[in-house]
Amino acid sequence: MDPLVYNAAVSGDIGILEQNKDKLVIEVTPTKNSVLHLACQSGKTECVRQILSMHKSLLRKKNSNKDSAFHMAAKNGSYDVAMALMECALGMECAVVKFVKKMLRRKNLNKLEAPEFLHANNVGETPLYIAAEMGYENLVAMILKRCSSPPYSGSYGRTALHGAIISNSEVKETDENGWSPLHYATFLGFHERVLQLLDVDKSLAYVADIDRNTCLHVAAYRGFICVADVLIVQCPGCWEIANSRGENILHVAVKNQQASFVSYILREHTSISNILITEKDVDGNTPLHLMANSNCLVPELSTMVDKNALNSESSTPWGIVNDGDSSQIGLVKGEQLGVGAHLSLPKAIRIFRDKSKIKKKVTSSGEDKIEKMRRASDSVMIVATLVATVTFAAGFTIPGGYYQSIDKYPGMAVLSKKSAFQAFMISDTLALLSSVIAIFVNFWGILDGREHTLKRSILMAIFYTASAIAWMMVAFSTGTYVILSPSRTLAIAACFLGILAAFCKTQSFFIFQMLKVGFDRSLGLSENLKKLINSTFLNDED
Repeated sequence: MDPLVYNAAVSGDIGILEQNKDKLVIEVTPTKNSVLHLACQSGKTECVRQILSMHKSLLRKKNSNKDSAFHMAAKNGSYDVAMALMECALGMECAVVKFVKKMLRRKNLNKLEAPEFLHANNVGETPLYIAAEMGYENLVAMILKRCSSPPYSGSYGRTALHGAIISNSEVKETDENGWSPLHYATFLGFHERVLQLLDVDKSLAYVADIDRNTCLHVAAYRGFICVADVLIVQCPGCWEIANSRGENILHVAVKNQQASFVSYILREHTSISNILITEKDVDGNTPLHLMANSNCLVPELSTMVDKNALNSESSTPWGIVNDGDSSQIGLVKGEQLGVGAHLSLPKAIRIFRDKSKIKKKVTSSGEDKIEKMRRASDSVMIVATLVATVTFAAGFTIPGGYYQSIDKYPGMAVLSKKSAFQAFMISDTLALLSSVIAIFVNFWGILDGREHTLKRSILMAIFYTASAIAWMMVAFSTGTYVILSPSRTLAIAACFLGILAAFCKTQSFFIFQMLKVGFDRSLGLSENLKKLINSTFLNDED
């Protein structure tokens, strides 16, 4: 290019350009930049207008990188220059397509259909993508306003939207839950979006929410292996961060039954897994402690960890398996998270945050339940003790009394040969034995202290206590029959009423249990119906 023309285009000297008007079309730099490219690159709006008035064909001219003049304007964010180029393009377009648009009854004659100078350059970047990536909002708005379908592609398969995200200096901004854009991309499993955000700023992987959950915790929670692999490889050290409960990614994965995720970390990232498997949360639980009472079975984990490690409850993983006590670690089985038609994203995120707080609630409710069972056990113990006392005393204060020392059988029961008396002694003995068994079972449950053992002991004690009361009523009936046998009618009536009372008592116990089961089922049905209605309305609101 003639140095005089070059300097005139760069400085915006319109006079010199007009003097060399005839050769402006052929003058190019070594990289094939025309005078229009140079004027746009320098942001000389009036110079651009004059060049276009002399040679509109330069609007379509491209350099060696396939950049049009509009690419130059987009890179510099020159809104006025871009507007001048767009107005010229509209003038050229309208003359050719006005008739066609009129025939098609197009209402808007001020929009272009993807003009040539808006197409991508040799690296796949369109002016719209460049403007979006550079953060030139006015320029982006102008292109979208003036062109009905502008191309928006960028390099590496990106679009103008990706460019806008990449140019955003607020990628570290978080919402009220402390979630950054990378948290959301990870939660939804958008592998490519995670890569793009990390290309902008790798420190995003270390941003934690209000519960100190990083994106890697979210990936572990969802079981997204590919996303976790990207985070671990590109952001070394992000795996070291524990959340507010002291949980690392293996804790989170095990609690949410992501067995494949745990296996992958143990197999492919052995250098960090050797550290993660020994770390304890705030309750002193290693990942193996959590696995001991969950459905997340990872054979590799059980072979790599010390099975005798103690948590804050002085329990080993093996002890937790034997006890079957989930209240120590606060696991909620079967509560898997999925994003679908039934669960909106905001609600899913709330569940993710709330589940980190479940342990305290589960432990509290478990302690309340045990306390209630202890009170029930005390009540059963009192009743069983009273029955044992009465029946024991009745065994020595027998009806009819004893023979005196002067009689033929001193110290023997007077009515021992009567069938009713024999029935009295048998039923009284059975009542005493049943009540003693109930007392022993109660002691066993209280001394053991475990929830499932206490529950079983109470049920057994109630059964034996009920049996003892029934046998005690039979003993009363047969005993009164013996001493009232001379008055046959009165004896039969007393015996009948006593046995009837025992029968009614036994039946009422089983009827009560049946009614209780039915009530619990109906209550559960109504609660499920209430939950269904609430979830329906909540889904509508979300």
